Amino acid sequence: MTTINTIEDLVRILREQPAWAEAVRAVLLTEDLLDLPARFDRFVQSQEETNRRQEETNRRLSETLAQQAELLAELKEISEDNRQRLTSLEERVGSLEGRFTRMEGRFGNFEGGQYEGMVRTKALARAHIQLGFEAPYVALHQEGLADPLLVSAIAHARRDNLVTTEDSGDLFETDLIISDGNNRHAVFEISLTADTSDILRAKQRAGILETITSGAVIPVIITARIDDARYEQADEEGVIVFVISYP
Repeated sequence: MTTINTIEDLVRILREQPAWAEAVRAVLLTEDLLDLPARFDRFVQSQEETNRRQEETNRRLSETLAQQAELLAELKEISEDNRQRLTSLEERVGSLEGRFTRMEGRFGNFEGGQYEGMVRTKALARAHIQLGFEAPYVALHQEGLADPLLVSAIAHARRDNLVTTEDSGDLFETDLIISDGNNRHAVFEISLTADTSDILRAKQRAGILETITSGAVIPVIITARIDDARYEQADEEGVIVFVISYP
């Protein structure tokens, strides 16, 4: 028979007899405490699964945020493109309104048409005498004449993206273009009464033609009437004014 006299005897016996140790443990510990290791293992497994889910959530959130940032950048680009298109459209509408107003003043009656036809013949002489063109010729006018060399140069400039379709279309609306054999050109705006839009249009279209031809281009206004303020403005913008009376 096993005799237990001291605590040391009890500890020794429990170590020697695992079944006794388990029986003592069952007496001393509650069921909850006995189940604690298993519960702790389950907790660790659950926490690991939670961590994995959190990592997956974080990954998906990062992807979503990246997609949102990309979408916002695209929306910003679209918004800026639409703003530029709207600005361009507003400018075009303003230009058309100005042109319609100018056309009403120039061609709203027989007098305007007669004036343009009359000064066109005189423009060649002015180009030769006052602009120094040696052999001036009409390269474009609004009755349908367009020099094939000019048309070809415009087409090449469009293909090379030197000018836009709007630029080339605007140039074809020029009242009169006179050219010289040594790549010199004059862009004419013709109006019975010159205004600011005539001045700016002549300068703008001369710039387009200069880009296309890489030649020397002179903006010119032919008018029967121009006030002092517009005359001074034309001088500041580098636009030459030919005053030809009518009739």
